[in-house]
Amino acid sequence: MTLWKRSIQWQLIISMGAALGVTTLIVVLIYSSVLHQMTERYLIKQALPAQVSAIRNDLERTLAGPISATEAIAGNSLVQDWLA
Repeated sequence: MTLWKRSIQWQLIISMGAALGVTTLIVVLIYSSVLHQMTERYLIKQALPAQVSAIRNDLERTLAGPISATEAIAGNSLVQDWLA
């Protein structure tokens, strides 16, 4: 308790430092929470669906050639006669 028996100047310095520290901690916690919510919202509602759509388009483009060739071979009457 000798700390509180010191001068008023030291008491003011300590109390202002504590107030500044608590205020900074509160601001950091609020900022962290808001940033987490914004990041999660961006990733789930914008970035992830765009990435899935890009993957789907890439797969469609990659598989379009082999699928069309397979359909052409399956629909060829000479191949069907040969298999029969």
